[in-house]
Amino acid sequence: MGICAEWAASGWSDPEQWAFGFASAVAAGAQVRQGGDPMAKLDVDAIHAWPADHCRRRSENALSTALIRMVFAAIR
Repeated sequence: MGICAEWAASGWSDPEQWAFGFASAVAAGAQVRQGGDPMAKLDVDAIHAWPADHCRRRSENALSTALIRMVFAAIR
């Protein structure tokens, strides 16, 4: 998946599955390194809203960057 603008333009159906799979993989890696589930503090609505908000503000960024930032923001 490319930039945030492409994800937003797609209607977020199939790319949404990719996005949440990617975020899960990043979270699993963080969990192995640091322990605990970094996504445990986020509910479903927050997980949907975070990348949507990030991509609205920074449509030129890679979607993968937005998702990595979401996971690491949840760790703090």
